[in-house]
Amino acid sequence: MDRKVTINDVASYLGVSKSTVSHALSGKRQISAEVVEKVHNAIRELGYQPNFAAQVMNSHSTGLIGVMVCDMRNAHTIRLIDELTNHLKDANYSVTLCITGYDEQSGLAMIRKVSNGMFDGILNTLPQISAEKAAKAAGKTPMLTYLRHKKGAIYVDYASGVRQVMEYLFQLGHTRIGYISTRFRNFGEEDPCFTAYRNLMEKQGLFQSELVCHSSGELESGLSAAEHLAHAGATAIFACNDETAAGVVQWAHANRISIPDDLSVVGFDNTQLAKAVYPPLTSVELFVEKIAEHTVKRLLEQIHGDKMTEISPVIIIPRMVLRDSTGPAPKQPFNKKEKRIL
Repeated sequence: MDRKVTINDVASYLGVSKSTVSHALSGKRQISAEVVEKVHNAIRELGYQPNFAAQVMNSHSTGLIGVMVCDMRNAHTIRLIDELTNHLKDANYSVTLCITGYDEQSGLAMIRKVSNGMFDGILNTLPQISAEKAAKAAGKTPMLTYLRHKKGAIYVDYASGVRQVMEYLFQLGHTRIGYISTRFRNFGEEDPCFTAYRNLMEKQGLFQSELVCHSSGELESGLSAAEHLAHAGATAIFACNDETAAGVVQWAHANRISIPDDLSVVGFDNTQLAKAVYPPLTSVELFVEKIAEHTVKRLLEQIHGDKMTEISPVIIIPRMVLRDSTGPAPKQPFNKKEKRIL
């Protein structure tokens, strides 16, 4: 058959009505399992492809969720998208990624562009765009901002995760603990993990500004920050995410610095990257799957017209996962050891 196969062709092939085929595909009316199977077999044999526009008009739904992301380089983002996709698939939705970069205006322009019936709902993970601005740009399209929607009801206790790491490093004898922060964890405001780190170091009388590096949270940030913190005499480095921590590990290997004998390294997010580097990274588990599950639930409430009321927040308590990148503080900082080249 050279011409495009239609739903009428499928119905004629099976000897049933067009509406029977339609209902077998949409599931809107009860059709026997035997007929549904025959319809799907016929579709495969004939090569029928439903008209997307017609489906949207009939169902008033595209079955698509737009997810706004800055890029796909970050291991945390990749893990989040994977979890969101799984939960949305269970609800018969598919994910479409919209990559915008870190410019606010580009992100807002993308949200406005796709808020035209293309998606049933939009999830904003862009750290540079507030929940209020995202909702305004989306217009009537259901919109939820990841972790920052006032009714999203998710609270991540970052301070608890940082406390676990810092207390562990203190127990190991580390007093010169460097921290690499990121401006993208809480865009426009101070990194909550850095706030917790600074408070704990000040409580011990150990805080020094030279032990802090602010970064964009990428591997290259870890490379450059490690160089600075090494000269500052850090015996342990706590990075804002696993990618940055991997940069620290890479720098250490290049400079013949042993981990954890000379330098302890800790990441954040507990992504697959934490297990892939050598030695495997001690990191902080953020329980992304639980966050993704609740995020999808709240977005679907908006899409289906359910009243999205204020509810008690789901509190996420991060957990430190110990691996081989941390150990007792060396008796002497590696930058002062003889024959050590930095």
